[in-house]
Amino acid sequence: MDFSSGGAGGCGAVGKRFEKFHGEVEVGTTVTWTNRDDIPHTVVSDEKVFKSKVLDTDEKFSFTFTKPGTYGYFCSVHPKMTGKVVVQ
Repeated sequence: MDFSSGGAGGCGAVGKRFEKFHGEVEVGTTVTWTNRDDIPHTVVSDEKVFKSKVLDTDEKFSFTFTKPGTYGYFCSVHPKMTGKVVVQ
């Protein structure tokens, strides 16, 4: 699962885990996750601020962060897959 935010570093899903996102995004940034795996995944925030549908290979989900904070997220298909986005 690729993670992009207009030039910031990223994280992805590799072998049923999210690689860590090492960076921060600014308020107003739209982050896009793309499933590059051959199995379905979702992106669901811990606080239910955002939730994707089940994403098949090459499908995308985007969310615009309008408030600062740390947003943990997980894959509801594979709950041990977790990550976070830090918004300043």
